[in-house]
Amino acid sequence: MNATAVVVCATPAVQLPLLRSQATGRYFAAAAVAEDFAIECRNLSYSVKTRYGRIPPILNDCSLSIPSGQFWMLLGPNG
Repeated sequence: MNATAVVVCATPAVQLPLLRSQATGRYFAAAAVAEDFAIECRNLSYSVKTRYGRIPPILNDCSLSIPSGQFWMLLGPNG
């Protein structure tokens, strides 16, 4: 009989301090301190051209950092 050993090593989730928000004009900026990000983007802008020729902004100068081990969702008006 053959025996197989399975060893699973899990690293603990990154512990972060609570987010701190600061008003910067009419926008709010949140800051979190972590070194291991799964996703990070800075100053992201995105727009699409409509069938009528307009180019409305969808994202305008957005920055986002998602630490490893966390699940986040970004929802808009259409869900």
